[in-house]
Amino acid sequence: MKYKRPDERKVLDDAMVHMLPMIYQRCLSLMPDQSEAAVLIQKQILKIYYAFIQNFLPMEVVTKEQTLQIDEEERPQLAWWKIKKWAVHILARVFERYGSPGNTTKEYNNFSEWYLKAFSGGIIQVLLKLLDQYRQKMYVAPRVLQQAINYLNQGVGHALSWKFMKPHIHQIVQEVIFPLMCHSDEDDELWNTDPQEYIRIKYDVFEDFLSPVMAAQTLFYTAASKRKEVLQKAMGFCMQVLTQPSINPRQKDGGLHMIGAVAEVLLKRKIYKDQAEMMLTSHVFPEFTSEHGYLRARACWVLRHFCELKFRNEANLVQALEYTRTCLCNDKDMPVRVEAAIALQMLITEQEKAKDCMRPHATTFAQVIDADVDSAEEKAITALGILNTMETILTVMEEQKEKNIMVRNIILHVVPSFVELVLQRLTREVT
Repeated sequence: MKYKRPDERKVLDDAMVHMLPMIYQRCLSLMPDQSEAAVLIQKQILKIYYAFIQNFLPMEVVTKEQTLQIDEEERPQLAWWKIKKWAVHILARVFERYGSPGNTTKEYNNFSEWYLKAFSGGIIQVLLKLLDQYRQKMYVAPRVLQQAINYLNQGVGHALSWKFMKPHIHQIVQEVIFPLMCHSDEDDELWNTDPQEYIRIKYDVFEDFLSPVMAAQTLFYTAASKRKEVLQKAMGFCMQVLTQPSINPRQKDGGLHMIGAVAEVLLKRKIYKDQAEMMLTSHVFPEFTSEHGYLRARACWVLRHFCELKFRNEANLVQALEYTRTCLCNDKDMPVRVEAAIALQMLITEQEKAKDCMRPHATTFAQVIDADVDSAEEKAITALGILNTMETILTVMEEQKEKNIMVRNIILHVVPSFVELVLQRLTREVT
């Protein structure tokens, strides 16, 4: 039967519509059992499935609806999503390395010109359909979504590929990028159950290469900086979100995330640079006292991305520093303290007046570090963010020798904790 043509094996296909879910559940139930009998049954189930699809894959039997019966955490491991992931991954790599005119080595110049003209339209239409599935709340595996966004990011800079993207870009910004940049259920669970893992993921550069959130942030920055029509409408959308009377806190996080992501672009354009200080005082400062920890962390994050802003009102700079210092020294949530530490470092580095404001608190910062590296790994992770401020603090305190020596001794106390943490991470990687 397995060698018959598709039109001759309808009886088998009809039977397998009912049999496949049954043998799949049977296989799942046997997986914890490592006895010889259980393993042999699992092997036989796999052989049955292999024989069934060896020569033909009957799409009416193996449907997307079946994949949706699987827990969402397990879906990326399904063959249907794995093959999509590798297909899009290959496309993104070929475009980035060989098919992007002006960005390739000279031996690929002719190929890149041909590739862009021959394939842009077809590939981008396929990827837009994937994004549309996500937009319609249909499941798309995270790596497939990430690679699709990466491909589009590469296409922003080319007039030919941009022609296919331009009609859809505002919908992509509002209904794909924005939802991705909002605080998610997964973020919330990790924040509340494992804050040190939340920090590790958010600050792990290797995670950035895999994250659809970072891919969305990069696409938004590229489009806003290279295509002038994108920024104005996107900022209008963000302000509409932030000024809603009964705004959802997670949507507020997404709006602030988008604004911070293009801070560098905004500060280069006079119309936005002139409004940036008012935006901070109206929409960012209030979140430093939010009941939601992730919004307090987002306020710190946005502030550090606007650290080069020239404050017209010095009182606003002082207020920004005080909010950040309070988060660093007093906030109950570890991710907020880490974000505050990095924001404070950036402000002290970029704002000359900040050094004088923070000099009286330098000893307190050092004591926060000392408290946050007291043997526990999660405290070491917190201190990792706080330690970013220490070089700057030492500079601020260079004329206060006694305090300078105290801070240096604290740093020497911190170092073994970080060495131990790094060794633990390396051990986990190789075992």
